[in-house]
Amino acid sequence: MAFLQSEAAATDEGKGANELVLEFIDHLEQTGAPSKQIKATLHILNNFHSYFDQEFPGNPFEALAKQYRIDKKETTLKAIERDNLLMTDDEILKIIKWAWSKTKNSNMFYTAYRNAVMIEMLAEYGLRISALIGINIADVDLDRRCIYINESKNQKPYVIPIINKIILVNDYLRIYFTKFGYPLGPIAYDSRPLFLSGEDKNRISDSTARRCINRVFARVGLYASQRSTHQLRHYRATKYYREGMSPELISQIMGMSVETLKKTYLHIGHTDIVDQFERWNVTGKQQFECPACGYRAGNKTQEKVSLINVLNRRK
Repeated sequence: MAFLQSEAAATDEGKGANELVLEFIDHLEQTGAPSKQIKATLHILNNFHSYFDQEFPGNPFEALAKQYRIDKKETTLKAIERDNLLMTDDEILKIIKWAWSKTKNSNMFYTAYRNAVMIEMLAEYGLRISALIGINIADVDLDRRCIYINESKNQKPYVIPIINKIILVNDYLRIYFTKFGYPLGPIAYDSRPLFLSGEDKNRISDSTARRCINRVFARVGLYASQRSTHQLRHYRATKYYREGMSPELISQIMGMSVETLKKTYLHIGHTDIVDQFERWNVTGKQQFECPACGYRAGNKTQEKVSLINVLNRRK
């Protein structure tokens, strides 16, 4: 009714309900309403006003809805621009080093250790935050050296190999069980979350995980320079590619389609293309191994070693 009264007084006072509407939109945003809900609300209010259009001329909602769409588009473009600022190896090392330095504080040891492990996992495998915090202890398979990801954006489970981080994961599990008083034993059927929020033993939330990691970014001076947790995913995808991993394998490890990988996550320059071609020219095109004697061509070091082996066999 306040809105209708405000509209009725518009012709006399020379103002409409714009202020009231803006206050309402601000209220929705401050209470954490998602953008879809706000857009739907504006759509309903727009139709509602059209119903009373004869009594209350002038529709403030149409312009507001249009402006809101523009504002959200600008926000999206800023996010895209931010993600295009690919993180460097030095920045990653700085973040990881600072995170591990906080484990020296015995009062908050588990929290600091958890944060450091989460950052290493994000940087090493390009996981989404939602996938990371969705891991249960039972999803960790130390025998097969992998972790099963069931909480993926596209609802399709995938697996990440942890051969290069198996010691890290194993040490974290030992600290986890010791800290919370759980007996060390089989973990295959353990449904407890891998990352806990703290003493309450609940799964760490998405917002808490982001806040903890962003705090580390801020401490090393990167958060203010538009660095975000999701950029670790862009960093890892591009680094995998630069190291020679095929897009098909990258997409499987990171749980996305090849098309999405190429369109969104690979930040490739002219130098990367030249490097990839030269690598292919050596290893993919020219290199071969003789099935009879083991001689390898295409790599000077391998040729030398293989030739020595061949000569030794002939003695």
